[in-house]
Amino acid sequence: MQGTSRNPEARTITRRTILGGSIACAVASVIPQTLLGEMSGLQQGRANLYVFPGAQMGTTVIATTWPNPTGRNLDVRVHTEAQSWRVQILDSTPNGASWQQHGCRIFAGNVAEHVGAVVIEAPNRILNGGGPIGVWAERFTQTGWRQRLGSPFVAAVVAEDGELARRYHSLSPADDRAELMDSVAGVIASRAERSGLAGDPVAYGKRLASRLLADVLHYNPRLPSGFTFAAQNGRHPADASALVVDTILNGTPAFTAEERIAQLQTPFPYFSRV
Repeated sequence: MQGTSRNPEARTITRRTILGGSIACAVASVIPQTLLGEMSGLQQGRANLYVFPGAQMGTTVIATTWPNPTGRNLDVRVHTEAQSWRVQILDSTPNGASWQQHGCRIFAGNVAEHVGAVVIEAPNRILNGGGPIGVWAERFTQTGWRQRLGSPFVAAVVAEDGELARRYHSLSPADDRAELMDSVAGVIASRAERSGLAGDPVAYGKRLASRLLADVLHYNPRLPSGFTFAAQNGRHPADASALVVDTILNGTPAFTAEERIAQLQTPFPYFSRV
């Protein structure tokens, strides 16, 4: 399995350590830091990856959310080109936990009923020196099942094809163009053909697949952020991502209701706590 943390150190957050006031959590990265697992997540609700400016000047927030958190073992890993974060949770943490490590603010736990999250606010200087980054993540369960997270575009494409999804979730971004290009282009072409508004669905599928792969969530802190029709620079939970994704993939205007996974708040970790 590719893309795991380059530092093998791993600690855990458990209910007992949180209630006892001693939070032991592993942060593993090239420049040490942290982050955050079940097949039912794909079947019952989509996990998400977000990247957006932090409340503190010169910081970036990287967050993963997933549905139906339970007392199962979870292992979530988040990657940029320069570093990786890993968090293991061995018991449910209904009240969550926040801490600081190596200049980062970190949260792990539930942010709403049936929604779990890991949130990191990191200084831009340790994220590719404040330049552009590509972010992706992976969740593991106690059974070893792995779910990969990237842009909502590719998530929508692979959700339509079981075999494509199986291959996608076994790969890392370095493999995408060689292994997934034709299949992703084919799914997009089919969607565009059904819409009837793409002049050449096959060419449209190939062009868009080449733009979307390798699948990472791109973010440049020096540019305006937001997941919009004009540009996709990071992704904020309040962005109308589903509308943008369906419109662009179909090649025609879409009217898609956005699913809100949790209410937002001003202070860190930005997702409302339970």
